[in-house]
Amino acid sequence: MAEQGKIFQVWTYDLWGNDEDGYTVNDRFKNEQVFIPNTVLDGSNVDLCKYLAEQGTIVLTDTLKAEDIDINGESDFTLYFEYEGKPDFELEKIGDAVRKEEHGVISLYDLEGNHLNDL
Repeated sequence: MAEQGKIFQVWTYDLWGNDEDGYTVNDRFKNEQVFIPNTVLDGSNVDLCKYLAEQGTIVLTDTLKAEDIDINGESDFTLYFEYEGKPDFELEKIGDAVRKEEHGVISLYDLEGNHLNDL
């Protein structure tokens, strides 16, 4: 079964500041890439956070719930994630892709059918 979506680069932040004065992103660091199905991107922010937790991109706890994370931006470009007004990380779109499972192997392809990588 094929599933269309987008591939994002995950960036985490080095922050300066505090709760009183606010925060500034001092630097950002390249982390893993993540495939997100269009059905998830078209859903709610809560669904997106739960999907990212399933993928290991974020960790949800009893005190950090999907409902507490604010998401800004556009999925065709960049999504910015904040928790309690504090920048947490961003997802920068790399491209559109299709995820297929063939013979028990999950692979990603670009929209022209070129193989990108195995998951």
